[in-house]
Amino acid sequence: MEHPGYATDLNNLAGLLQETGRYGEAEPLYRQARQIDEKALGVEHPDYAHSLNNLAFLYYHMQRFAEAEGLMQQALAICEAALGEAHPYTQSSKQSLADIRAKLP
Repeated sequence: MEHPGYATDLNNLAGLLQETGRYGEAEPLYRQARQIDEKALGVEHPDYAHSLNNLAFLYYHMQRFAEAEGLMQQALAICEAALGEAHPYTQSSKQSLADIRAKLP
């Protein structure tokens, strides 16, 4: 299924799995949601940025900080371009990127 609503459902299920520490089960769902959003919405859409953000947070919790940083940088760039610097989601993405970078060696 290639509908953005399905991607939202996958993100929600992955989030539940992540919250219960089932990271290995969450990762493929987040990846699938990202692929659906990329195809259905394009790589400049804020919902695609949200999918990147979700996967970045999973990697953060898995202590895969370099991978998390790359995804969050992409998400931030999309938010800045699509929503502007002052948008709350852009500001949140900036803070998340700073949090990730604080964990890098």
